[in-house]
Amino acid sequence: MLERAVRRWDLSLDGPAMAGHASVVLPVRRDGERLALKAGWPHALAHVEHVALRLWAGGPAARLAAADPSSTTMLIERLDPGRTLAAEPLDEACETLGRLLGSLAVPAPPVVPEARGWLAAELARPAAAELPRRLTSRATGLLDDLGNSPPRLVHGDLHFDNVLARPLPDGRREWVAIDPQPLAGHPGLDLQAVLRDRTEEYPPGSGLRWGVRNRLGIVCEAAGLDEDEARLWCYLRTCVDAIWAVEDGDHDQVRLHISLMKALDG
Repeated sequence: MLERAVRRWDLSLDGPAMAGHASVVLPVRRDGERLALKAGWPHALAHVEHVALRLWAGGPAARLAAADPSSTTMLIERLDPGRTLAAEPLDEACETLGRLLGSLAVPAPPVVPEARGWLAAELARPAAAELPRRLTSRATGLLDDLGNSPPRLVHGDLHFDNVLARPLPDGRREWVAIDPQPLAGHPGLDLQAVLRDRTEEYPPGSGLRWGVRNRLGIVCEAAGLDEDEARLWCYLRTCVDAIWAVEDGDHDQVRLHISLMKALDG
């Protein structure tokens, strides 16, 4: 797949390949320009990643140079993976991510999967039965009760390590998103990644709830979101991640997501 893309787009190799959770990335050059050749592993949302990147047009996200949707192969702007929001002070990182979330939440095109249907299918997975019933019942009830707002483009995996620095000609930098898993829905779905990341920075014990609400408040204010509504959509997405953790047999992650759901509720 990568060899075919190198020939098709007349690329030259510029470093070793890097494998991630959902893709392999190869540093390349085309006419001297530094780019990254990305091949995504097959998953339900991989086929619309290029749609989101093209719509964002390189503003709040990595610029798309070319795409082959049939093979989920893309040629994108090359950014420094060592310069992420994960290394920034937490409150500043949350504020930056919130501003970015607000810019990413543009009207979603029809080809992007609708979040409600996706959520309903994920919440109905058999592993949900292994979570506390009151938590999963709360999630399914919310999905029925939350109103229908105009669908926005949701990044789907907007954690701190998926926000990289883009150098500017004047020596400054701006933060941009990479690796979207796009859905059409409420931007509050993107808040879950903020909560599951950098968990070592939560206050101990009963301080978790305060830490969760503090992060939510900072991000929502910067993004221009209603915090109460965004919190409920975040609860839904957190329940999905808890179900996935059950399927993976990751008991630590199951406990984390149950704790996050409790902190988000009420």
